[in-house]
Amino acid sequence: MYSCTHIKEKILPEELDEYLSKGWYRMVHTIFAANILRREGQLVNAIWLRHPLKEWESGTTFKKLSKRNASFRIEFGPLDITASHETLYSIYRNYKFEDDQADLRQSLFGPETSNPFDSWVVNCYDDDKLIAAGIFDKGINSAAGIVSFFDPAYEKFSLGTYLIYLKMIFCKSQGLDYFYPGYVLTGVPEFDYKLSIGRNSTEYFQLSTEKWLPWSEFNKEEWHLENMLFHLEKTKEELEAKGKFAKLVYYDPFDITFYSQYAGQFWDCPVYLNLGVVEGYETELIVKYDIKSRQNQFFLTELTTEEDYVVRDGKTYCVVLQWFDRVNQ
Repeated sequence: MYSCTHIKEKILPEELDEYLSKGWYRMVHTIFAANILRREGQLVNAIWLRHPLKEWESGTTFKKLSKRNASFRIEFGPLDITASHETLYSIYRNYKFEDDQADLRQSLFGPETSNPFDSWVVNCYDDDKLIAAGIFDKGINSAAGIVSFFDPAYEKFSLGTYLIYLKMIFCKSQGLDYFYPGYVLTGVPEFDYKLSIGRNSTEYFQLSTEKWLPWSEFNKEEWHLENMLFHLEKTKEELEAKGKFAKLVYYDPFDITFYSQYAGQFWDCPVYLNLGVVEGYETELIVKYDIKSRQNQFFLTELTTEEDYVVRDGKTYCVVLQWFDRVNQ
């Protein structure tokens, strides 16, 4: 599974629990699953995490943060986006990402006006001034951290990290079993803070078995992208040794399927082999390495032309591939 999106008007709390337990997550008003993502133009592995709250302890880091931030007022409640939230989010996004068009409601819900999730917020105040906020979705037995943002003037207080601890402590006090902080990306240390808040109790989702395993057991065998490239290159070499054509192709818009209006319409595999035209038919044969079953899968697809490809940095990219049909073996 590379990318998949479900669009629902309402996601019940028990449904959210089920989705989260299978490695799915929230994006705007939809819920999606993805294991390979594109970041700053590069493909990376997304490894999904969760923290079993019964085993999790806040530890010394939270004690230090609590002491440092003792003068601030904390409030929890169902999400109600105010003008103060919008202003704070805009300031934060512009400071962090030079995004001067940030809109919290748009970021959370996209073009929709309703929220299909049971969303909550933790607000942090300095006197009556909102200086930080963290949003999370609640299920029956679990919760997912969605976004946190803070006033850059208070950066020395580590409010982003502080809010994550507060969310988890609140969820544990409510009797929830799991907190899902999202993913880490291989080779992108920016997300590793999600491990530091509970490394001894952190679990990761193993796609091949659909099981949650201790982070201590994680190794590079779980790197989906590298495994896929290795097996496709191996298949390419075997075919070429037999005198057969095989070309490694990157599919440029594979992640467009994350967005609701394109869900299910496009090929969702970032890299595949093109074996050329099937003799006697107006189709081409392509090979996908399925990262879940860890086996090659064959598909027939529409004929492509030179205009369907571009070459960048020595790699061939296909820019459109809409029709494809699985070949039963």
